[in-house]
Amino acid sequence: MPTVLVVTGPSGAGKGTLIRELVERVPGIEVTVSATTRERRRGEENGREYWFLSDAEFLAGVAAREGAELHVIDRGRHAVAYAKGTEPIADALVAAGASDVVLVLEERSVVAATRADANRLANADHANLVRTSRAAHAQLEALGKLDLDALPDDLRELATLRLRHPTLSIAELARRCRPPASKAAAYRRLRRIQALAGD
Repeated sequence: MPTVLVVTGPSGAGKGTLIRELVERVPGIEVTVSATTRERRRGEENGREYWFLSDAEFLAGVAAREGAELHVIDRGRHAVAYAKGTEPIADALVAAGASDVVLVLEERSVVAATRADANRLANADHANLVRTSRAAHAQLEALGKLDLDALPDDLRELATLRLRHPTLSIAELARRCRPPASKAAAYRRLRRIQALAGD
């Protein structure tokens, strides 16, 4: 089994000089290239002395080994590591040992999604109520211009129902017809009434 020798020390301690001397003097010695986030010095080559990485690239590489996908964007004077979506962020936090933060993140994500769904439903309900109210108002105005007794039976029935129940939706009016009508049929009849009033 080969012997592994790790040379460590603070910046400027002479690690590079020591390694170069060992390579020259000891036959068969092999050197692996590690990564650093320090600035490249004059004469150094990326991939020879070190792999020179920004802090963000280094973080993204560590996260990738743990299965978390981080993207890196160069902002000129610095680079930024970022993730798209909560899952890669959670993976990166788990890799960093911050499992408790992941639980908070997931809880906030669920609360935000629930709030967004509730707002969407409330907005849709409100929009439907406004639409229904405007349509009913237009239908009532049309009925005020017509002689109900002169309408055909199918239109008269729906006109009478609309006058009795001004706030019901078209689907609810259709169910009150005898025999019950489809929503589409009730809608067509109400449109005919409005067309007659417009002539």
